[in-house]
Amino acid sequence: MSRDKNHAEIIARLINSLYENRSLEHIKGVLEQNAELEDENKKLKITNDQFDRKIAQYVTKYDAMKSKFDAKDSELDGLFKEKNDLVDRNSVLENQYQTATLELIDVREELRRLRRFAVKLNTLSDATESLLNGLFFKARNVAEQFFGVDFTEETLADLTSWETLRKHDAFDRNMIPIPLTNSVVGKQMRTAAFLAIIAVELSRYIFQPVYIVEDADELCEALSDLAKDATEQEAYVRSVLLAAFRGKQAQDALQRRLDRTADTIFSFVGGLFGSSAAKGALRMSLGDLCREASIEWQRIQSLKEKIEPSFRFFHSDDDEWKPLVFKTPGLVSPASPKAQLQNSPTPKAPNKRSAKQGQQQAAKPDEETAPDLADAVIWPSFWVASLLQYDDETALARGYVLCESQIATAKEEEKTQVVPGTRRAARRDVRRARTMSTGVVGQMGMRPSSSSGGEVGSLTGTGSAAAPPGGGGGGMGSGGSGATVAGVANANGGSFLSGKGGGGPKGG
Repeated sequence: MSRDKNHAEIIARLINSLYENRSLEHIKGVLEQNAELEDENKKLKITNDQFDRKIAQYVTKYDAMKSKFDAKDSELDGLFKEKNDLVDRNSVLENQYQTATLELIDVREELRRLRRFAVKLNTLSDATESLLNGLFFKARNVAEQFFGVDFTEETLADLTSWETLRKHDAFDRNMIPIPLTNSVVGKQMRTAAFLAIIAVELSRYIFQPVYIVEDADELCEALSDLAKDATEQEAYVRSVLLAAFRGKQAQDALQRRLDRTADTIFSFVGGLFGSSAAKGALRMSLGDLCREASIEWQRIQSLKEKIEPSFRFFHSDDDEWKPLVFKTPGLVSPASPKAQLQNSPTPKAPNKRSAKQGQQQAAKPDEETAPDLADAVIWPSFWVASLLQYDDETALARGYVLCESQIATAKEEEKTQVVPGTRRAARRDVRRARTMSTGVVGQMGMRPSSSSGGEVGSLTGTGSAAAPPGGGGGGMGSGGSGATVAGVANANGGSFLSGKGGGGPKGG
């Protein structure tokens, strides 16, 4: 509007000027100037419109940039705040890190200190089974060395000592018949009985998880229960207890344990060995066995897995038990009672029985497939304690039991045996009867018959010793020899009291 007004004023002045000057050239110049001004005005208007559009665009861009800037500014404020938070948090973490580092140093030092209180446990290997089997072989060798041999008749007749042997705990579980003979079966059964005693006592004192206390039944039970539910915890507790059992005091305590074990075994069987030398040899061998067993078992104690002996018997479990066989030649296990009895002559003369029974032979059963395993555990099986509760697991080392055929054969021999003490008593009674008969005949003044028909001299008076059977008897008078007395009746059937019999030379 202002521009149009200005243009109108300019036109008015021009008209006035034209009117005043009345000059055509002047009018023409004014008109040209006016046209130029109009063109310039149009151009300026176009330029102005362009500027307006650009300004609007710049305003739009400015507004957009301002919005972005405001957003960035807000974001920057957030980042600054986050940075400050991170700085604060980093400071806290730095303090925590320094504290944790100091605590870690303390923990490591404590761990090193605690490790000194525990032994390093080893992993179970294939050698463990061989080690456990080796314990059995060593014990069996000792049992056969002392019980797989001929015993004297005095020893076989020592019923008190045999009864002492049978009082051992091993016989509370196992009914092991022990024929008191020197037959193969007799040697087998007494060897098995001795081995069973060894097994129980070694399990009681040597085959234990720790030796830190002498009587540790409750401790061992606690470790066994812990091994079933928390294997690693049991291993750590055991490693600490094993580490505590060191030094001279520990060695002295271990020696007392070994002595107690050997002495306990010896107390049940020592009475069967008469001489001091035999007793000493037995006690020394038991001591050596206990010491060797403890050395081997300490390797078992140092395993991560807790190993336990088991006397629990299941007849169908072939993976747990094997039939007991013997190393010594002649000490073999019978395949059946019939085979054994067929090879067992029944002696008629007591003084020949031992020699004949010692020649008995029997078939040896297959260790792996023997079908007649009996509930007579001689040597325990060994298990990883954490697996012992599962029936489908396999024993680490199988135990040894007697066969039904061995037990049946031994029972048959027990029924037919003649106790050596009875034979000696019978011979003693015969000798006493002879002495008494001779005294009675002499007092009666009668002459007994000679054993070969020789006439016996007078029984009155005193004389020398009796003549041998078959010779003439010298009279028991002055300077004479006495007649042979051979029981109640002589060889020709003549009675001492009848005086009958063939004649013989008299004594002077």
